[in-house]
Amino acid sequence: MLLALFFAVLIALRLLNVEDSLRNALRAALRAEDSYQERREIQGPIIATIVLLAGAGTLALHYRTMRYVRGRRNVARMAALWGAMAMLCLIGLRIISLHSVDALLYGAAKLNWIIDIGASLTVLGAAIYYTWLVRRQG
Repeated sequence: MLLALFFAVLIALRLLNVEDSLRNALRAALRAEDSYQERREIQGPIIATIVLLAGAGTLALHYRTMRYVRGRRNVARMAALWGAMAMLCLIGLRIISLHSVDALLYGAAKLNWIIDIGASLTVLGAAIYYTWLVRRQG
Protein backbone atom coordinates (compact mmCIF):
# COMPACT_ATOMS: atom_id res chain seq x y z
CA MET A 1 0.00 0.00 0.00
CA LEU A 2 2.89 2.35 0.75
CA LEU A 3 4.31 1.85 -2.73
CA ALA A 4 0.92 2.57 -4.26
CA LEU A 5 0.77 5.77 -2.21
CA PHE A 6 4.35 6.60 -3.27
CA PHE A 7 3.46 6.27 -6.94
CA ALA A 8 0.22 8.21 -6.47
CA VAL A 9 2.30 11.05 -5.00
CA LEU A 10 4.72 10.78 -7.94
CA ILE A 11 1.79 11.10 -10.35
CA ALA A 12 0.54 14.20 -8.52
CA LEU A 13 4.04 15.70 -8.52
CA ARG A 14 4.36 15.07 -12.24
CA LEU A 15 0.94 16.55 -13.02
CA LEU A 16 1.71 19.64 -10.95
CA ASN A 17 5.20 20.03 -12.49
CA VAL A 18 6.76 20.09 -9.03
CA GLU A 19 10.07 18.72 -10.37
CA ASP A 20 10.40 21.56 -12.88
CA SER A 21 9.34 24.14 -10.31
CA LEU A 22 11.88 22.86 -7.80
CA ARG A 23 14.64 22.83 -10.41
CA ASN A 24 13.75 26.39 -11.48
CA ALA A 25 13.62 27.55 -7.85
CA LEU A 26 17.08 26.10 -7.22
CA ARG A 27 18.41 27.86 -10.32
CA ALA A 28 16.78 31.14 -9.24
CA ALA A 29 18.32 30.82 -5.78
CA LEU A 30 21.76 30.28 -7.30
CA ARG A 31 21.27 33.29 -9.58
CA ALA A 32 20.15 35.43 -6.65
CA GLU A 33 23.31 34.48 -4.76
CA ASP A 34 25.34 35.13 -7.94
CA SER A 35 26.54 31.52 -7.75
CA TYR A 36 24.93 30.18 -10.92
CA GLN A 37 28.23 30.01 -12.83
CA GLU A 38 29.73 27.85 -10.05
CA ARG A 39 26.74 25.50 -9.87
CA ARG A 40 28.77 22.51 -11.06
CA GLU A 41 30.79 22.72 -7.85
CA ILE A 42 27.51 22.18 -5.99
CA GLN A 43 25.91 19.75 -8.44
CA GLY A 44 28.89 17.38 -8.69
CA PRO A 45 28.97 16.32 -5.03
CA ILE A 46 25.19 16.01 -4.92
CA ILE A 47 25.17 13.77 -8.02
CA ALA A 48 28.03 11.72 -6.53
CA THR A 49 26.04 11.35 -3.30
CA ILE A 50 22.95 10.19 -5.20
CA VAL A 51 24.99 7.67 -7.18
CA LEU A 52 26.71 6.40 -4.01
CA LEU A 53 23.39 6.12 -2.17
CA ALA A 54 21.89 4.29 -5.14
CA GLY A 55 24.82 1.89 -5.18
CA ALA A 56 24.70 1.34 -1.43
CA GLY A 57 20.93 0.87 -1.56
CA THR A 58 21.27 -1.60 -4.40
CA LEU A 59 23.89 -3.59 -2.50
CA ALA A 60 21.79 -3.53 0.69
CA LEU A 61 18.64 -4.66 -1.11
CA HIS A 62 20.57 -7.34 -2.98
CA TYR A 63 22.15 -8.59 0.25
CA ARG A 64 18.79 -8.57 2.04
CA THR A 65 17.11 -10.32 -0.88
CA MET A 66 19.73 -13.05 -1.10
CA ARG A 67 20.07 -13.57 2.63
CA TYR A 68 16.65 -13.08 4.18
CA VAL A 69 13.91 -13.05 1.59
CA ARG A 70 12.13 -16.32 1.22
CA GLY A 71 8.95 -16.93 -0.66
CA ARG A 72 7.63 -15.56 -3.90
CA ARG A 73 5.52 -12.84 -2.28
CA ASN A 74 8.54 -11.39 -0.52
CA VAL A 75 10.55 -11.50 -3.73
CA ALA A 76 7.76 -9.53 -5.42
CA ARG A 77 7.89 -6.98 -2.59
CA MET A 78 11.64 -6.62 -2.96
CA ALA A 79 11.33 -6.15 -6.73
CA ALA A 80 8.82 -3.37 -6.09
CA LEU A 81 11.24 -1.73 -3.64
CA TRP A 82 14.00 -1.89 -6.27
CA GLY A 83 11.71 -0.11 -8.73
CA ALA A 84 10.79 2.57 -6.19
CA MET A 85 14.44 3.13 -5.30
CA ALA A 86 15.34 3.50 -8.99
CA MET A 87 12.56 6.06 -9.40
CA LEU A 88 13.76 8.08 -6.39
CA CYS A 89 17.31 8.17 -7.71
CA LEU A 90 16.12 9.20 -11.17
CA ILE A 91 14.04 12.04 -9.72
CA GLY A 92 17.05 13.25 -7.75
CA LEU A 93 19.24 13.21 -10.85
CA ARG A 94 16.63 15.09 -12.88
CA ILE A 95 16.19 17.77 -10.23
CA ILE A 96 19.92 18.41 -9.84
CA SER A 97 20.27 18.63 -13.63
CA LEU A 98 24.04 18.40 -14.16
CA HIS A 99 24.78 18.83 -17.86
CA SER A 100 26.79 15.62 -18.28
CA VAL A 101 24.15 13.59 -16.44
CA ASP A 102 21.38 15.25 -18.47
CA ALA A 103 23.24 14.27 -21.63
CA LEU A 104 23.05 10.63 -20.50
CA LEU A 105 19.45 10.79 -19.31
CA TYR A 106 18.00 12.69 -22.26
CA GLY A 107 20.49 11.72 -24.99
CA ALA A 108 20.07 9.27 -27.83
CA ALA A 109 19.58 6.27 -25.51
CA LYS A 110 16.73 8.03 -23.62
CA LEU A 111 17.83 6.54 -20.29
CA ASN A 112 15.33 8.81 -18.54
CA TRP A 113 12.46 7.04 -20.28
CA ILE A 114 14.01 3.60 -19.89
CA ILE A 115 14.55 4.01 -16.13
CA ASP A 116 11.23 5.78 -15.55
CA ILE A 117 9.11 3.31 -17.49
CA GLY A 118 11.20 0.32 -16.41
CA ALA A 119 10.90 1.17 -12.71
CA SER A 120 7.16 1.76 -13.05
CA LEU A 121 6.64 -1.51 -14.92
CA THR A 122 8.76 -3.37 -12.38
CA VAL A 123 6.54 -2.15 -9.55
CA LEU A 124 3.39 -2.85 -11.55
CA GLY A 125 4.58 -6.35 -12.46
CA ALA A 126 5.54 -7.08 -8.86
CA ALA A 127 2.11 -5.89 -7.66
CA ILE A 128 0.28 -8.04 -10.21
CA TYR A 129 2.42 -11.06 -9.35
CA TYR A 130 1.91 -10.51 -5.61
CA THR A 131 -1.86 -10.19 -6.06
CA TRP A 132 -1.95 -13.32 -8.21
CA LEU A 133 -0.03 -15.27 -5.57
CA VAL A 134 -2.30 -14.10 -2.75
CA ARG A 135 -5.50 -14.87 -4.69
CA ARG A 136 -4.20 -18.29 -5.69
CA GLN A 137 -3.58 -19.23 -2.05
CA GLY A 138 -6.81 -17.79 -0.66
